Amino acid sequence: MEDLVKPGWRSLLLTLGIWYLLVTIYMSMGSSSRSAIEIYFFYTRYSWPNFIICYLNIVWLIPRFLHTRKVAAYLTTATITLAVYVCIRYYNHILQDPDMYTYFTRSGSELVRKSLSISEIVKGELLKGFQFLLLSLAYRSIIDRVITERQISGLEREKLRADLAMLRYQLNPHFLFNTINDIYYLALIRSTDTANALLELSELLRYVLHSKDDKVALEREIDHLRRFIKLHRFRFPDCIVKLDIDTGPEPEQWVIPPLVLISFTENAFKHGEQGTETDPVEIIIRIQKDRLHYRVRNVVGKNCSKDAHNGVGLPNLRNRMELLFPDNFTLDSRQTDDGHFLATLDIPLQHP
Repeated sequence: MEDLVKPGWRSLLLTLGIWYLLVTIYMSMGSSSRSAIEIYFFYTRYSWPNFIICYLNIVWLIPRFLHTRKVAAYLTTATITLAVYVCIRYYNHILQDPDMYTYFTRSGSELVRKSLSISEIVKGELLKGFQFLLLSLAYRSIIDRVITERQISGLEREKLRADLAMLRYQLNPHFLFNTINDIYYLALIRSTDTANALLELSELLRYVLHSKDDKVALEREIDHLRRFIKLHRFRFPDCIVKLDIDTGPEPEQWVIPPLVLISFTENAFKHGEQGTETDPVEIIIRIQKDRLHYRVRNVVGKNCSKDAHNGVGLPNLRNRMELLFPDNFTLDSRQTDDGHFLATLDIPLQHP
């Protein structure tokens, strides 16, 4: 779009193309006995000063003066340009057709050719030149508006990426801190699972560090969740986790933002009671009508305050969802009357 208004051969040819397109539209609105080639030749001979004043206004006068708020300088330069335009138009018309500024009037029974006065010629040509200045000003304003909106849109996208990156960088140390605490405990009790836990941690970290894309395959995100659950059970082998996943016959067709599923489960493990056979930590993932429904339910910890579940993870997740899916997601987390904590998330799925 910027190529249309930058001085140079590219903008000249592009503007010339638009000019002849408008001539074509104008021709199609009327009827003429002349051929299209004759009409194009006519407009080329007589209207090239119109094109020149438009082009100069678009690529030079407006950016040089109006964009720098030099209105008085613009009006002065535009007036001089109009004066030159009138002179060029006059001599071009006389050169092409000496009778251009004459007309016939009836005197009795005879038709008499008369010439327009200089003042009438100047007035008519000034009016035409002013019209083309306004036309080119409107054209440049539209182009500038489109360019500005694109720039604003680009800045908003960059800000969104920066905000999301900041939230992800905030999440990663939080996740790592909690996981290392679990492995530290295994090392203290000299568990034989310490080495395996470190191996699982390395896989988790590989996913976290390498998931730089805005979207990852849903299957990869679910595998990451399974590894996290496995790592948790190294420390708490008696913890019962009910993982219920139904992603349909073709789960590979969906992508979601990375590190979306981990927050609810991490929150349940950190602040909730360990799952039992009668009351497990319940994790449900469903796909319905191109949307992901994610639900985690756990027993509230005995020494857990009402606000303990709202640490870094859940507010971080909500902020990411507000940036990624504004007005198109549902995130709810609450403590129920039966002593459970329930977290639900509903987001749109996308194809890769």
